[in-house]
Amino acid sequence: MSEAPRRLGGRQLVQQPELTDTAEARLRTRELLLAWGLEEAQAQGMLAGTAFARAGGNAVVTEDVPELLGRAARTYREWAVAHRGAFEAV
Repeated sequence: MSEAPRRLGGRQLVQQPELTDTAEARLRTRELLLAWGLEEAQAQGMLAGTAFARAGGNAVVTEDVPELLGRAARTYREWAVAHRGAFEAV
């Protein structure tokens, strides 16, 4: 995790170790998502999206963001700084 989100809002953010992509890990993740109130279809969608990313599906760079927004995409750091209020303690 970069340093930017760790400093935002004075809160310490803890990076969790990545779960291995096993059937057991997917089942635990699904159970957590359901416990958090997501519906089955939402949990399955999140698991499918994660599998897609793990398989390299997000490795393709397109010009969609600049075309849609009329500007270059931001870095994660730029986004985090612009949204620091979301990281502040309530």
